[in-house]
Amino acid sequence: MNDTTPELDKKYREMLMALSPVERMKMAGRMFSASKKLVEACILQKKPHIDEKQLRIEIFKRIYGQDFTELQIESIIMHLNRN
Repeated sequence: MNDTTPELDKKYREMLMALSPVERMKMAGRMFSASKKLVEACILQKKPHIDEKQLRIEIFKRIYGQDFTELQIESIIMHLNRN
């Protein structure tokens, strides 16, 4: 869904492009951190007694689960379980 007018969309893009590349990168980092915290809170709400290692795995699966094959996910989870 996109309910933003083309004019407002253009203005927003101009505002973003007026920022330095470093500022845009910092902004992206803050957005990712906020998203990760929301994912973590959702998992903890459903599984309040989850341990730290399993929480990391659940966060990984939520954020990146669509980006890897099942075999790759299993390999990454094995690695996360070792650390």
